[in-house]
Amino acid sequence: MPFALIAGIGHATGTTVDDGCTALVTAALDRFLRETPAGDVPARPRAVGWLVPMI
Repeated sequence: MPFALIAGIGHATGTTVDDGCTALVTAALDRFLRETPAGDVPARPRAVGWLVPMI
């Protein structure tokens, strides 16, 4: 996704580029986990180290 598009969405919604990137990564991870069979997802994935603040 082009940076200008993310920045434009942030400007239009009053959010930051960081907010937009966090939303994209969160959505991609959610989609991956929903589409991956439960047996193929490790119980404690070591590669995922992202915390999403909920306000």
